[in-house]
Amino acid sequence: MKADRILLILAMVLAIGCKKEEPIGTPTIKSFRSYDMNPFQVKETPQGGYVLQCIEGSIAINAQPRASFAQFLDAAGEPISRIDHRNLPDTIEDKVFEWEDRWITDIVPLADGHNMLIGIGVENAGPLGGSMYLLVYEVDANGNELGSPMYRLLSTDAGVVYDGSSTRDPTPITRAYGTTLENGDLAVAATVHPTTPVGIANLVVLRIPGPGSSLEDASLTLEVPDEPGFALWSFVPFSEVDHMLLVSEGFGGHLVFRELDMSGQEIQLVSGSTLGSDGQLWPFFVAGSNGLISVGGSTLPIGSGGHGGTFMTTAASLSEADLSAGFHTYTGSSAGNTNTQCYAGTWWNNGLAMTTSTYSADLREPYYRHDTKCDLGLMLVAPGTGAVILERTILAGQGLRGLGLFNTGGRLICIGARNAYNNLSVPHAFFMEFNDPRLSTNDQ
Repeated sequence: MKADRILLILAMVLAIGCKKEEPIGTPTIKSFRSYDMNPFQVKETPQGGYVLQCIEGSIAINAQPRASFAQFLDAAGEPISRIDHRNLPDTIEDKVFEWEDRWITDIVPLADGHNMLIGIGVENAGPLGGSMYLLVYEVDANGNELGSPMYRLLSTDAGVVYDGSSTRDPTPITRAYGTTLENGDLAVAATVHPTTPVGIANLVVLRIPGPGSSLEDASLTLEVPDEPGFALWSFVPFSEVDHMLLVSEGFGGHLVFRELDMSGQEIQLVSGSTLGSDGQLWPFFVAGSNGLISVGGSTLPIGSGGHGGTFMTTAASLSEADLSAGFHTYTGSSAGNTNTQCYAGTWWNNGLAMTTSTYSADLREPYYRHDTKCDLGLMLVAPGTGAVILERTILAGQGLRGLGLFNTGGRLICIGARNAYNNLSVPHAFFMEFNDPRLSTNDQ
């Protein structure tokens, strides 16, 4: 066992045993395990487990890191299989995409054990951009091909963009996300960053036919109208069958919500609105329950001063009135000069549970990138009113960040990374199960 891993586990054991330091925090932990991996995205699988998209390589600006493999875990967190992205075929139909010319940005695990890998490929890339394609692979949990890979042209004038100034995660903000529709067709949303004008991102949505598709053409494409933006955050099933919710970031930090009907021979824009605040909003999670949609994540102040915090909004529709009425923020401590951010959340017993990272005082911005000793916490808030039901520190000073929080059969599971922006030389992923956070320490 590596020395750094021993130190992490030892620190956690000491923290759990030290009730003076963590009077109501660490008893919330039911079980914990760690891995030598660097995840940046975590999803549930239909089989009751999880899949982690992981990175190998440097996160230095312009190093162009990428998802290197997808690691599957069973329900207990045991590693069971892995897809190595380097082993994917370079040749797709009549084109060749070498390893350095393709980026896998999403994985869609299916109930039959198949997995759709979705990414971006660039051809003839140069200083002024090149041709950009959506790439789709169909593989099993070990990376074996189950279908022929395909591509779709997105733009003849585009490039892959990294946010080097204030990195959200060490992967491109040029990305594609996907899911499956009722009949097995694949629904994908992608950002396309043209070389001119610089900084504008066009949002493109595609419906790609599956084996039982009713589509007459090879695919349907919709350029989301009237909303050039900066980054795609989420593309998930919404309120009705084959309706999708697209969440993106517009200029100025406001959020753009679009409901799309993808059930027919044309993709229809059903409704949409925007949500703004005094700072930037980064929506790290979307959760639905009982007809309500909840979006939450981190807030960042614009300009000097102010404190980063957590936000959530819970609404029954995408109207600006509903989104604004359910919008609440929870800022860091002004007295302690601390910043608190949220990276994951889920519904839990009619409340919204969110993991938080509280950063040390007096860090230079961006603080979330330079602090390796943040505190991992848990909040439970009431939808609608936004009242804080409970808030506690789980582990202090360990640099842990929850990337995914899941209510799996009544189990509250958190999967994340240690030192999420700085851990490539000291890789650590963790799998943590919480006790019911509503119970007091005497009940656990």
